[in-house]
Amino acid sequence: MQAYNIVKKIADGGLDYPSMTELGKRFRAVNEGRLERLRSGMQNTQQQFLELLPMLFHVNHHMLPGWIEDDVPKGVSFYYPDRAVLSSLGQISRSYRYKQPNQLNSDISSIFLMGSTGTIGQSSQSDLDIWICHVAGLSAEKIYLLEQKAELISEWAMGMNLEVHFFVMDAHAFKVGSKGRLTSENAGSTQHYLLLDEFYRSHILIAGAEPAWWLVPPYEEHLYNQHVRHNIDSGFLNYGAIIDFGGVPRIPVDEFVGAGMWHLYKGIDAPYKSLLKLMLLELYAFSFPKAQCLCLDFKQAVYDFKLNLDELDPYVMLYRRLERYLLSRKQTVRLELVRRAFYFKIGISLSRKSRSPSWRRILIDRLAIEWGWTAEHIAHLDNKEQWGIDDVIREQKVLIAELTHSYRFLTQIAQKIKAASKLRKQEMLILGRKLSAAFDRKPGKIEIINSTVSADLSREKLTVHQLQSEHPEQSLWGAYCNQLTRMGSHPPQPLKHSSSLIEVMIWSYFNGLLDAHINIPVFTLLEDDSITLTDYELKEIINSFRYHFHKPLKAVPQEAFVYKSCLVKTILYVNVARDPMAHLSARGLQKISNRTDSLDFSSLRENLVQTLDLVVLNSWNEVHVSRFDLHDDTLVQCLLFLLNSIATSGSKQMPEFEALCFSVTRPAAIANRVQQLFRDVMRYFFLDHQNVPGRYVFGYEDKISVISFDRNKFTSIQVDTQQEFIEMLTQERLEFAPIRLDRYALAENRELRMILSNSYLRGIQVYFRRLSGQRAKIYVVDEYGSLFSYQVPFLNVRTLIKPLYRFLRIIEYRKNTDGDSEAPLVQEIFFYEYLENTQDRTARLIRRRTESDITDSDFYNIRALVRKEHDGNIHYTVLVGEREFDSLTLGQQFYVTVAKALSEMNQLHETQVCYVTDLELADEIKADLPFGRAQTIHYFQYKYRLESRINSVLKGL
Repeated sequence: MQAYNIVKKIADGGLDYPSMTELGKRFRAVNEGRLERLRSGMQNTQQQFLELLPMLFHVNHHMLPGWIEDDVPKGVSFYYPDRAVLSSLGQISRSYRYKQPNQLNSDISSIFLMGSTGTIGQSSQSDLDIWICHVAGLSAEKIYLLEQKAELISEWAMGMNLEVHFFVMDAHAFKVGSKGRLTSENAGSTQHYLLLDEFYRSHILIAGAEPAWWLVPPYEEHLYNQHVRHNIDSGFLNYGAIIDFGGVPRIPVDEFVGAGMWHLYKGIDAPYKSLLKLMLLELYAFSFPKAQCLCLDFKQAVYDFKLNLDELDPYVMLYRRLERYLLSRKQTVRLELVRRAFYFKIGISLSRKSRSPSWRRILIDRLAIEWGWTAEHIAHLDNKEQWGIDDVIREQKVLIAELTHSYRFLTQIAQKIKAASKLRKQEMLILGRKLSAAFDRKPGKIEIINSTVSADLSREKLTVHQLQSEHPEQSLWGAYCNQLTRMGSHPPQPLKHSSSLIEVMIWSYFNGLLDAHINIPVFTLLEDDSITLTDYELKEIINSFRYHFHKPLKAVPQEAFVYKSCLVKTILYVNVARDPMAHLSARGLQKISNRTDSLDFSSLRENLVQTLDLVVLNSWNEVHVSRFDLHDDTLVQCLLFLLNSIATSGSKQMPEFEALCFSVTRPAAIANRVQQLFRDVMRYFFLDHQNVPGRYVFGYEDKISVISFDRNKFTSIQVDTQQEFIEMLTQERLEFAPIRLDRYALAENRELRMILSNSYLRGIQVYFRRLSGQRAKIYVVDEYGSLFSYQVPFLNVRTLIKPLYRFLRIIEYRKNTDGDSEAPLVQEIFFYEYLENTQDRTARLIRRRTESDITDSDFYNIRALVRKEHDGNIHYTVLVGEREFDSLTLGQQFYVTVAKALSEMNQLHETQVCYVTDLELADEIKADLPFGRAQTIHYFQYKYRLESRINSVLKGL
């Protein structure tokens, strides 16, 4: 080789034969130097694999690894095994005798290594990325067989402690834009030129044709094809003797976005590995279109006869370029981060002495001296796994800031080039969501401070203290290290603080601070006698973390970020550090009562649930803690929060749920009751009634709560008495909403409980119960689930049911003709009688049949028309037979006149009772109703008002 610069432009005739010969020698020397460095870091058996690698693709024989029975492509161009290869071949198969195949029929052009192999970044654990480049024109079947052979050789390499990844590819197809199998994990999204850039600066030719790229001057990369054509046309090159992947004149800017998203996605889990490539992409994009690729720097150095392997090392060249970029922008903090990432990538601990230092160690040691690193600083980096929590938090902030900066930079580039394809938008969405899940700080979200550094924090001596709160009714807790036992007048800043002890504890758990501890010291304020935390409770809480949240959490697949996060697991902690009966427990007493419901306990009807801490793990591996300490509304607010969280996620699956309680008083009973309630409610809304807006009723203390799903949100209504509850059920509804009663709800009103429990089907249901004094109580549940109850005179079942059935069928006709499209044309009408056995206190509902012929009746049909006058008053027109009575003209004599007319017409009947069997509401009345249409209860309300007034007069006649 001769030491001179080679400058030959295509306009001046291009490269001549001596220049091409000299360049070939230089590139081969660099290639051999890298190959030797690769061998020096390998074990003997691994070196044997590297030596035999081209031979295994050169021939296909049943005695050799990678044998395929079918006619697999074979033969490597320009490959002639030497004696050393044949000797190694004899060690794995003594019976095999090599015969040189016909080179004219070689199916494989070249075999390359690329990536970190042969570089300072290579370690004994590094895998090998190998390109098997076949000739153009192979059939899909032949390519498949070649891939199968490569897979068998890869499995053979595993026995030598080598992880090998083969990529079978067609150089010509790659040149024109097809990457084949390179679209898998090593390539990411749309990285044609960036991948080629990395290949050219890091490749090692193992066997076969040399790259045409070697012989294209770097200063005329944009004239790549002209140079290749010139070299062939001039007779200096045979096209069959080279392999042509194409040139890298300029990297398209849209590749920065695709590749950046790929590396950033990987960098969230392993930031040091991706940081260098992310910064290189930033450098390229920032300098676009003037940026020169690193591979051209490498080629220029060879053309300039700068063949120092240390300076040509791909990772060193990458560092040098980043160093110049960051220094030019005076970003010394980022430069130090690059140096740390580079050092961690190399994986050599300089603080640990070595008797025979490798070339890699010598090189990184020289760089560390160049950077001005002290022995103390190097020792600190080498002990990264033992960093204290302050160091971890500091480094985490730097890494998160860098990753966030990269994401914003990519977003800006994407906006500038209007990279708005559907695929690109989804990639950005997925990346943004993963970044948010990993690093965004949100109220109640558990921040994993150790996710990027991976230090061992289990040696930290953790203590938890109750702190003074500005709100006397709210507790405040803080986590500290260094075994802080007394706060003093100027306490340090806690590592984590929250009103929820569970949040502080589970933060400590997920960040590894509890890994080496069964229990930890917790210090409470002496003046706060409401805190009743025991060692047993604390220990059980920690054990529950380990049982329910195994570390590390399962990796989240990429497709999970395509969808909104949904709840996967929910653990509810009840009464943490609280005793709901502390006033009795302090005296060693326990309250005994027949009323055992923990939400309505004892004769005092106490709710034993005081505080709730909800821990949620979602499908993005985010952990959130929400505390509910609202006294009367604690339970309801927590339940609504959970239901709305599930509903807004759009998930069709219920999350895993468990309630835990470790307090002094009735922990098992309290936990079981809360768990029953929450599971029942979730099952009702998300399994039993997914498409129906139902209502769930439960009681606590002396209150009744109704949970419902209206207008895409769960809401609740609390009432204090059963009468208020019934009045609430009477209200109009926009759509049918069946009722589900909690297992303890309305336990003291068996009649109403049985009726509501039975009214889950859409239709009209009429329930009646016989009362004393020839009276009956009627409950009507209409087509929308609204309820109306009233009392009427009672003679027998037939005279009660038949006019009601006629009335219901007629108003059904009225509503259909009014155009109520939501109500079915013909509805089911059910009649039930409530019967109670006074002796054994049992009750049941008996289905009563009705007569379908509503024209046959032994009572007079009374038709009423109801209207509202301009003065806002309600007026009636009643038709009895052929006679008409109007309240507007009759005034105060209206009811008396109608009653007398009925009495005269009904004097031979067995009872003097008025039955309104047909009623029509005027349009202005229906328009004033909440939803602009009348439902069955409205007709019953007007029927009841009219009948009761007339029957009252009849009774006095």
